[in-house]
Amino acid sequence: MHSEEHYRQAEALAERIDVESDYALPRLASAQVHATLALVGILKDVFAELSMLREVIDQSDT
Repeated sequence: MHSEEHYRQAEALAERIDVESDYALPRLASAQVHATLALVGILKDVFAELSMLREVIDQSDT
């Protein structure tokens, strides 16, 4: 799954959580996992962009 998909999945799960339900904690945990995976995907994309930027800067210095 990509970051946007994980984010949408986390949001959808969070909207369905009924705090009175026995399934609230597992659904909350699942939503948290998807949100964390979305964040990891975003950070991965940011670091990839920074790496490409560094290569461009290094090439322009030579």
